[in-house]
Amino acid sequence: MSNSFHIIISSPTYTYTFRRWCMGIGMAIGLVLTCSNAIFAQLEFKKYWIQFSDKNGTPYSLSSPENFLSEKALARRSQYGIALQNNDLPVNPNYIATVRDMGATVLYPSKWFNGVVVQVNDSATLLAIQELPFVQQTKAVAKKAGRIGGGNHPATNMPGFE
Repeated sequence: MSNSFHIIISSPTYTYTFRRWCMGIGMAIGLVLTCSNAIFAQLEFKKYWIQFSDKNGTPYSLSSPENFLSEKALARRSQYGIALQNNDLPVNPNYIATVRDMGATVLYPSKWFNGVVVQVNDSATLLAIQELPFVQQTKAVAKKAGRIGGGNHPATNMPGFE
């Protein structure tokens, strides 16, 4: 049995076919690895900080802080003489809705930094968001699709965050 096996392997036709088969498999594996690296390089990061350029057009006003600050926050500001500032205004809910409508999952807004943390699943969505006129910059913040931090984040209860 082993003698006939040796004869088949040393056959020129079989050797040529076997080499061709190995080359085909090797090329297929190489192609899969190359493509998967390109795909994973594009989606290396899934969570991004989207920095907005302004708070123009927000429905909130510094003259009506009760619409976006709690009574406790207003009392504390009054007690310590802390004046209201533009960064106290919530992120423009229209900006958040536009980013969400483009396919991003809005995770957390930040009124003080005027932006949102989003999760995107493809680079085309991120590129489209970067082209919005009210987006100042984007920055990768997490490689995994899991939670940032943990637990229930209080920022999700802010006005304009649905």
